[in-house]
Amino acid sequence: MIRNKKRVLALCVTLMMTLAFFSGCTKAPASTPAAGSDAAAPAAPAAPAEKVKLRVLLAAWDDVRKQMNSEYIEPTLQAKFPDYEFEFEEYVDQAKLNTYTATGDLPDVFFSGAMNSTLPVINSGGAEDLLPYITADGFAEKYSVKSLIEPWTDGKLYTISSGSDSYYTPRLYVNKSIFEQNGIAYPTTFDEFISVCQQFIDKGITPLTTHSFEGWAVNGFLWQTLAMAENPETVVKFYNGEIGFNDPAVVSAFSKIEQLAKMGAFPEGCAQMAYGETINLFKSKQVPMYMMFTWTLSEFETDEDVDFILFPSISPDVNMADYTQAWGGPLAGYAVSSQSKFKDAAVLVAEECAFQEALFFNKEQSALTGLDSGFEISNLSDLAQKSRDTFDSAANKLPSLTFIYSTKVVSELGIQAAKLMLGQATAQEVCDALEKVRLEG
Repeated sequence: MIRNKKRVLALCVTLMMTLAFFSGCTKAPASTPAAGSDAAAPAAPAAPAEKVKLRVLLAAWDDVRKQMNSEYIEPTLQAKFPDYEFEFEEYVDQAKLNTYTATGDLPDVFFSGAMNSTLPVINSGGAEDLLPYITADGFAEKYSVKSLIEPWTDGKLYTISSGSDSYYTPRLYVNKSIFEQNGIAYPTTFDEFISVCQQFIDKGITPLTTHSFEGWAVNGFLWQTLAMAENPETVVKFYNGEIGFNDPAVVSAFSKIEQLAKMGAFPEGCAQMAYGETINLFKSKQVPMYMMFTWTLSEFETDEDVDFILFPSISPDVNMADYTQAWGGPLAGYAVSSQSKFKDAAVLVAEECAFQEALFFNKEQSALTGLDSGFEISNLSDLAQKSRDTFDSAANKLPSLTFIYSTKVVSELGIQAAKLMLGQATAQEVCDALEKVRLEG
């Protein structure tokens, strides 16, 4: 009896195992959804990520940039992005970038040194807007000179730069001894400036010199500085395309230059004088005042008789210590192709290019940059340090308007500004002629 019970039990166990086996064979695997089920299918094995390959076009039009590329930019990119594959190319002729633009074959990252080479890229839709990227990743915070990342007139940022020339700003240099010997005080307002000029003229001294050949100073900074001294908003509106040369505020700035020219504040024949001639008039103590950008500081650093003062204000509401012009074009620097397959990577590379350029200028040339590389320059002269402190303390750094002019406007400005400084045309005539060319595009 016991033997029979064991046999029955054995048969039951065998039957249960058999049923379990067939049940396991007919049941769908847990990871496979049954027909009509909403469960997600298993992910396919991930394909290997495509290797990032970037073409980088760098400018090499002088020994400075060649050294920068070979010693700073290229080796750093290869070290910082070891998983990227780089194809570096250099160019000395603008025609190469123009060709890439025309054929739609722009490198992923490319350097453009001027507005007239970047605008065709923008107009072709070939340049990526970098503003969202550098805002999101914090790179924008590395700029101490915020005008360097001022968007173009369409609200987009197409290039990022080291700001190697952003600290170049117009200065009104003075020969202290000439003022002291003649008992004349430094001017703080434009009316006082006119009075000072007249006092020097009455003593037979030409009061003012600047680089006037073909009206360069008028184009580069003079009318912009005078407009800023009366109302800085005029410069902002002109930059944004809200006003043109025939706006009353712009004409007013040109009229101040006309006033100086007619009273004889500039050297005779100034519009035909070479750059060296104008600066030598000041260096040789023949004139008391000289207007030019701070790239001329090195000419005076060892001369204890030379200082600079703030440009005189025109409106009592404008403190000229709060405003300055920062040299440099809004469309010059490292750009990213809008057709790049690896835009995020390309932006990181463009940022590193700009950063390494800033580091190069800081370390190799003791040159200030608007992009902070973290390298502290400590060997500035007293005059250069004063210039830096004055620049840094100016709350508003306005971009140079000369970089937004078309080639036609630049050419016409040379003609008309020379006429203005020689007293051959009025401010209104000059501005009307310039506005006509500006509207022609």
